[in-house]
Order: sequence, then structure tokens, then C-alpha cells
Amino acid sequence: MARNRYIADKVRIRRLRATPAIHAKGRSPGSPAHFDTALIIEGPSSYSPPAGVEGLRIAQIRAIFILPPQYGTYPHPPAYVEWFTGFNRPDSTTGMYTIHRSSRGHRFRRAHRPPLSLDG
Repeated sequence: MARNRYIADKVRIRRLRATPAIHAKGRSPGSPAHFDTALIIEGPSSYSPPAGVEGLRIAQIRAIFILPPQYGTYPHPPAYVEWFTGFNRPDSTTGMYTIHRSSRGHRFRRAHRPPLSLDG
């Protein structure tokens, strides 16, 4: 696969957010829910920045957990993510990848609870 100039070789730390909607109260305006999407390294052995999107998958971050100390310490907080379908091949007309929400039998969104690492 040709080098993708939009995927950097340098590790970059980003902030991922998963916030519920806040309803308006009195004069305070509400705010909509916000759930970031991220490129997740799904196959560490097959991922290499020069290889483009191989080994990566898109997920929407739905919740980030902070566990009480009695459950131990973890290097990264656990998260609940909803997966999108993997990258197949780019569309012949646009050259862009087409993805969809991944589901089980078109009824349930495919989800997972991986530890969340922003280390790259």
C-alpha cells in the first residue's frame, strides 16, 4: 500500500471524549452528547504507519470508566467502544473507504471494552 501522508510516523497524544447529553435547566442551556471516534490499532502485528490503514479499525468511544482504587490500578482507563466495519478496499470512483457500524445480525451494535491508550 502506498504511503498515506495523513498518517504520521510520530506518536501524537489526543484527547478522546465521551460525554452524555445535558438537559437545559432554568437559564442554563443544555448540550448535546458527544462521542469521539478513533482509529484503534486492532492488529499490532500487522500495523505499521507506512502501511496506511492496515491493522487499524474505527471505533466510537461511548464511555470511559474511572474505577475505584479497590479494583487496582491500570495504565489506561477502560472504555466501552462501538466498532465500525473494517477497511476493505477504496471505492473505485472516489478512492475513499466506505465503512458502516458493525452489527450482529443487524440488531445489536458490535461493542467491546478495551483499555483506552492514547500512546499510539
